[in-house]
Amino acid sequence: MEEPKALLEAIRSTRFHYTSEDDLQRGLAALLDQLGVQYEREFHLDAQSRIDFLVEGGLGVEMKIDGPVSELGYQILRYLQHDAVKAMLVVTTRSSHRDLPPALEGKPVWVVYLFTSAF
Repeated sequence: MEEPKALLEAIRSTRFHYTSEDDLQRGLAALLDQLGVQYEREFHLDAQSRIDFLVEGGLGVEMKIDGPVSELGYQILRYLQHDAVKAMLVVTTRSSHRDLPPALEGKPVWVVYLFTSAF
């Protein structure tokens, strides 16, 4: 899967207002709606795995406002083991999450760090 440059830029240039991860998810859903991007929210990959968004073309999107990078890495790895997920995008407020590798399971991983968003 090629890098979704337009989507990444739209997320980076949006100022999200949130106090919780759920607020941040609602903000992303509104942005995706505005952009006309097809997605499913809270998509069940299996009985144990529910990804925040599965965007058209198989882009998985996970939103994180806390937690260690190691825990997030295992979560992303679990998602990428599913055929429905062709690549992952992590939208996060934690600078440490930028340390995720650029690929897992042979699939690309992109991270958007929201350092300018308001709480």
